[in-house]
Amino acid sequence: MPNHVIKLQTGPMNTSFQKGDILYYTPYFGAQAGTNHPLPTSGINTKPQKLGKVIAIDPITLKITVQTPGPLPNLTDTYLFFIKDAEVNHSGIIGAWLEVEYRNYSKISSEIFATATDFVESSR
Repeated sequence: MPNHVIKLQTGPMNTSFQKGDILYYTPYFGAQAGTNHPLPTSGINTKPQKLGKVIAIDPITLKITVQTPGPLPNLTDTYLFFIKDAEVNHSGIIGAWLEVEYRNYSKISSEIFATATDFVESSR
């Protein structure tokens, strides 16, 4: 698999970003960023696309080396983000007590249709 170096335009990088993370990208719509609705007439696929595995990071020069399955796509006007490798980085709720509070800071009323949690009883 080929390796590609990506130079970020701005920094700093997220402190939890590390070698082994999986890099994804999706189109960036400028003023529309942060909404769940892309430009209605864009016809652009906004589904996140997997770019590849991060094999090196230089936070000083803002360069990321990514191992991709093929050629590097055009990353102009895209939003890059990462996920942790689930085999290496485990996450979840630890402990015997859980309290959750949902807050709606919007002036528009909202309704929760479903919520869920997953747990595994630990050995005693």
